[in-house]
Amino acid sequence: MSIKVSGGLDRKLKLTLKSSAGIAVQTLSSDVINVSDRISALGRDYYGKTFTIKKPQDGSYVLIAEIINLSGKVLQTDSYPLVVDTTPPTAGAPVAKSYGGVDGLNQPANVWYTGEYHDNKYYSPNINDSNSGVSHVNAIITEGSEVLKHSRTQYDQQSNQAYIGNGNGWFPAGDDGTRVFGLQFEVVDKAGNKGYSPKQLMYFDTVNNQAEMYAVYDPDSTNVMGGQTGYVPYKPGMEVKTNPVRSMFRIERSQWYENARGGIIPNGHSAVYKDVDPKYVYVVYIRPHNYFDRNYVKFSDRRTWATAGVNYNMKLASTAPLAPKSRSVQYKFSDRGWSSWSRKVNVGELPLEVLAARGTADVRNYDQVFNHMGSCVIPAGASYCDITYSPAKALNKGTYGNLHSVATFNSADGGLYSAPSWANVYWNGQHIPSITSTEWYPNTKKVVVHAIQPLNGYYFNAIKITDAYLESNGTRLPAKLTKREMNGNNYSYEFDLSSLGEGSYVVDAVVKEHHENYSQKAHVATFTNDNTAPSITLTYKGSAIADMIQGISGLAVTASDASTVKLLDAKLQGGPANDVVYLAYTSTGATSWKLEQPRIFPALLESELYTLTVRVVDKFDNIGTAQASFKYTPENWVRLEGLKTLSIAGNIKFRDDKPVALVTSSELRTDSGNLATGLQDAIISLRSDAPYSIYIGDNLISAGETKDIKFDLGNTGGKLNIPVYPGSNVKDGSAEFMIEIPQLKSIYDK
Repeated sequence: MSIKVSGGLDRKLKLTLKSSAGIAVQTLSSDVINVSDRISALGRDYYGKTFTIKKPQDGSYVLIAEIINLSGKVLQTDSYPLVVDTTPPTAGAPVAKSYGGVDGLNQPANVWYTGEYHDNKYYSPNINDSNSGVSHVNAIITEGSEVLKHSRTQYDQQSNQAYIGNGNGWFPAGDDGTRVFGLQFEVVDKAGNKGYSPKQLMYFDTVNNQAEMYAVYDPDSTNVMGGQTGYVPYKPGMEVKTNPVRSMFRIERSQWYENARGGIIPNGHSAVYKDVDPKYVYVVYIRPHNYFDRNYVKFSDRRTWATAGVNYNMKLASTAPLAPKSRSVQYKFSDRGWSSWSRKVNVGELPLEVLAARGTADVRNYDQVFNHMGSCVIPAGASYCDITYSPAKALNKGTYGNLHSVATFNSADGGLYSAPSWANVYWNGQHIPSITSTEWYPNTKKVVVHAIQPLNGYYFNAIKITDAYLESNGTRLPAKLTKREMNGNNYSYEFDLSSLGEGSYVVDAVVKEHHENYSQKAHVATFTNDNTAPSITLTYKGSAIADMIQGISGLAVTASDASTVKLLDAKLQGGPANDVVYLAYTSTGATSWKLEQPRIFPALLESELYTLTVRVVDKFDNIGTAQASFKYTPENWVRLEGLKTLSIAGNIKFRDDKPVALVTSSELRTDSGNLATGLQDAIISLRSDAPYSIYIGDNLISAGETKDIKFDLGNTGGKLNIPVYPGSNVKDGSAEFMIEIPQLKSIYDK
């Protein structure tokens, strides 16, 4: 395992790995960071060291990084939590909640038949990762060896389920249960390990096959269609002479449910004729004119409630009797009298009773019977009658339920009847939501609320959570709802508080069920909202940064904010090489830092300025930024002016054997104060406008060239003594050059 640590030149690093019990399990130390220790991490360049630690056992650890100067003093200590997790997460075999089950015609072993239906659900249970935790879950749809879709899906941490809903958008459309697909879930934990559920093979039917409206019965015809006498071809807009109507549909045998896995199934029909001819199956429905209600007449297949209705476009002949036709149904409530029979009863309205029902229909010349949890007769020529309930239908406190019985109007003999309609009264005073847990993320100012709604989805989704919000001191907060997820009885909501006005808040979470049942969890977060970024001051050796600085280590950062702060990063960009390097830093106080020295080139011209950009972040993730631009010379930098020598390309010496032109210095010492010794690395730069090349020692430097050289200070340390002379015979002229020593080394610095 590789760990990269930033530290700055002339610093040492120490890395300690401690177990959750505080025991040091590994300790590593580096040598001095030098100019060759430029490292890259996360797209940024630093000066530091790369440590290789032995892979620890799975578990939780603390990684402690220390920056140490050459005298052995610890300048900075940072701690980082580390979770080692090499164990893949687990996922249960896919489960289907499928209308009609998962079996079908000629079904291969262990292969499902299912398909598109709004209430279906496909999920993997028992998602688990006991170490780093689940990051996210993907679903994979395959056909043979081909991956058709590999995408992130929903994950419910309350139930440990991952699911693709009813499959809509996951499987290819247009298949009639002929292609075999694979469904598999891929669980990715926070350490990047991947675990997989078993792959489930399945047919996924998305085709609604249609039956053809073929013929209609005519009592005056002897025509034979579908093997039956008296049927004439159906034409849209035609007149039908009988009521009830006898309508005939035909279905290709290849699409009949006994012959095809996704074949058509008739519902509410009166007769089926399968042996008339080799191509079609014929289905006859006998129902009153325009009786199309799919609860009683329809076509379907194995995987869905209905694929098509029993529809036609025909006018009823004036000689045919009219069927009853419903106009309205009302209830007589104990609290409001006669009113609509469609009513949501909130918990505050309980208890109450339904005392009676009134059915109103079109007037007919025959008696009509109104049926709805009892019956009454509407006399011929009248339009309504009342059914009185004894005992009354009670809606009591602490209970839940619905009144959803069917209502019909029919002739006395039952031969003619209206289309059905249903009561729609529902209440819930029993199944109350509850907030099970909350999560508060102060860095992002987000609150996550997890709630459970017992019997969620009951009665056409009447029982459900309809609102979730945050409040403080009884006042609803304008927090943005950024995520809402629902799986079974489980709900999860995410709120972003960052847009709230500045101030202190004690946050409570509230969820509301459809019938105005509430659940509250108090004090889910207590925080001060601060949207003001820290202010930052940049200084050099205690003063404002001037036009030119010598050495980076004199740069300091001071921040001011109402909350705690930390230095996010310090980027140095520019110079003659247009370099970009991120600086290490050491803390000098709770709100102040010293920047560490990198290896960069001198910048003496306005066109070569360095720009320092420092970012400081506060407790609430507000980021302040400060910048300063400057020219730069290194601390270990030698610039000599006025050296004179003869215009001869050679190392001319005096009688005492000393060179005529000589680069000298005082005693050179490292950052720790020790004498620099041994081989040292230096950078020589000769200005581009120099009229001739020069020799520095044995190194030839051309005009505009920068070259790395080495010189030896010996074992006892000392001064620079390097001869300088022209690279060729010249008449006269002056050449300016610079010598930079990025980092002094010493045998005394261990």
